[in-house]
Amino acid sequence: MKLTECKWATCKTCNQRTRMIQSESYGCDTCKTSISLLTKNDGHEYLDITVFHRVESGTTHYQFCSWVCVFKKLKTLKTDYFISLPFLKFDTTVKGQTARDFFKCLR
Repeated sequence: MKLTECKWATCKTCNQRTRMIQSESYGCDTCKTSISLLTKNDGHEYLDITVFHRVESGTTHYQFCSWVCVFKKLKTLKTDYFISLPFLKFDTTVKGQTARDFFKCLR
């Protein structure tokens, strides 16, 4: 979920955007914790799922800070097509996003 919008400085004469003052910030769709959508050396700092709909012909994207939040949200989602889950990564070091965290949620 988007927490804050991108803000731009504008030229006073031509009214065009000149530079970005504040970038967009995102939060977990379950617990609203702020997350960074920038990539680091070990990959993304968030888990992303996509819900596909056949009838509406659209998709909905959700971002999460941990596998616990993913599983909480999955219980509430409804679709007539399918849901794309995050990859299970065994080399990530981000707390809450490891393969071990995923298997804890399955228990």
